[in-house]
Amino acid sequence: MSWKPTGKRPRERPRKRWMDVVEEDLKRIGIDDWRNIIHDRKKWCGVVMAAKTLVE
Repeated sequence: MSWKPTGKRPRERPRKRWMDVVEEDLKRIGIDDWRNIIHDRKKWCGVVMAAKTLVE
């Protein structure tokens, strides 16, 4: 209970979350309002197919 860690935490930026990467990919194909598009299954299927064709 009384142990105090020595040293400092490294100063780095936090790692990217999975959702951050997904949002970046959607922006690359021109989709900004993806939260509204997911409610329409056919539109979302088209978005997914477009995202599959992305080549890094």
